Amino acid sequence: KRLDHASEARDAVLSEVAAKAKATSARVRTVQETKEAETDAKLAEINRRMESAAGMRDCIIHSKQVKANSRVAKVEAAGEALKTSARREALSRRREIQERLENAAQSREATLS
Repeated sequence: KRLDHASEARDAVLSEVAAKAKATSARVRTVQETKEAETDAKLAEINRRMESAAGMRDCIIHSKQVKANSRVAKVEAAGEALKTSARREALSRRREIQERLENAAQSREATLS
């Protein structure tokens, strides 16, 4: 009887130890799953922020390109304006010189006649 009683007690203790181990294993698994879920959520947030930062970087680069293109266009327009102004000035000088020559020719003719 003592052997049976000891065997039953041992089986009960082993059963209790196995139950505690199973419960501990379940808690550990739950904690691991929770940590994995938190890690996944953090990684997803980091990826979202990185994509957002990349998008902002692309917008900034585009904005700078637009500004640079605008500056180039202004410089080119200023260059064209200078060319046009120089052309007008040259034509005006040519007209003045032609008028002077004509006036000189007329006064020479008047003097000769």
